[in-house]
Amino acid sequence: MMLYVWSDPGTIRNGAEVVLRSINHSEQMLQESTDPPALDALLASLASSEIPESSCALLDNAITRLLRKELHYENIILGVLREKDSARSSSDCAPFSRLLAALVEQWPFYARLEQATAAEKAATARTLSKLLRYCKHLGEESVLLSHFSDVLVNTSDEGDLKDIFCTALQPIDDDDLQKLAAVGAAAKAAGESKDAAMVSSELSPEPDDDQELDDDEDYGAPAQLPDPKALFKWDGKDLQEAVEDGDISDLIMCLCSDILGTRVQALTGLGKVVQKLQHSSYVEQEMITLLLQETIHTAKPIIRTRPLPTYVGAFAAKAVLVETNPQHFLYGTLNRFLHRGPVWNVDKVPMIQAVFLHPPDIDNTFHACTGWMLEVIYEGLRTSEVRAIDVFPCLELTLIELGRQCLPAQRSF
Repeated sequence: MMLYVWSDPGTIRNGAEVVLRSINHSEQMLQESTDPPALDALLASLASSEIPESSCALLDNAITRLLRKELHYENIILGVLREKDSARSSSDCAPFSRLLAALVEQWPFYARLEQATAAEKAATARTLSKLLRYCKHLGEESVLLSHFSDVLVNTSDEGDLKDIFCTALQPIDDDDLQKLAAVGAAAKAAGESKDAAMVSSELSPEPDDDQELDDDEDYGAPAQLPDPKALFKWDGKDLQEAVEDGDISDLIMCLCSDILGTRVQALTGLGKVVQKLQHSSYVEQEMITLLLQETIHTAKPIIRTRPLPTYVGAFAAKAVLVETNPQHFLYGTLNRFLHRGPVWNVDKVPMIQAVFLHPPDIDNTFHACTGWMLEVIYEGLRTSEVRAIDVFPCLELTLIELGRQCLPAQRSF
């Protein structure tokens, strides 16, 4: 946030804005239901050379508290709605940005901060006042805006600060409208530039190595980077639907991304999924929770230095779908594997020996079990991560077993 505020328009500010939008989309600190979204309002409020460092400190503190105590601020918002109208709930109101509740709560502590000068406090108050004004313009819940505006007035001891907050919900002027429009235009231009670059890269042929392209066509292209949209696809869906539609599996594969930020967001997202599962009535939640917890414990020590190996991510992603179906041919094998310990050895394909070197739980499912595991290995081979010493002895024994089963005496038609 400080990088965005204090940098000049250009690559650095644009990069900071992309990060802010990604984080907000993931955490929903500022509502995105309106056009423009509330993050534009915050950025427009900060578009001033007078923003002191202490303002950013207040904002950073409020964001940290909101992320740590989401339920606390949800209860504050719900309490205000019920106080004004006992029949109302948060689902009945217009969009509202939860970050406002945290900022208003922390304002009295900031107003008494000795390290901040009177001028800095006034500048911060103007920023908060402008943010409220923008949120009213966007159509956020008027009952909540009015309440929090009153709280700011009542918790400001100095007359100048009270005067600033008394005008918080007045209509925005043309200058403020232009700032809001400029933020939206910059975001749109950055998005179009990114889209154009992607289209250009897709249309541009590889410079020299035609033979390499032919090889890719024959043997399959290298594995694609996980789609960043997978970080957010699951959010907002019914949990069971997100699991069974493969959205949670796609989120797991983001742990294999070459981009550190994507891996960290994926790990955070999986933690949220686990929390929701633990409080859900989803019938299969217990084993899916265990699977995701082991995935998190396995990935956490390494993802800040390198991606989770693709074969490990592919195993976990496919295993989620196994756990949704107790009749699956690998259900018992997978559950025994998960109960062995909380962390997997990332130098080996998880559960490979249990599948290749032991008979299946259900008769006549040998081919299905090996086919399932071969798909996991295929994903790893496409990124050159599977170690031959771990995989190929198992493959050799599997081929021998397949040959034995294909002998005429063993055939069953």
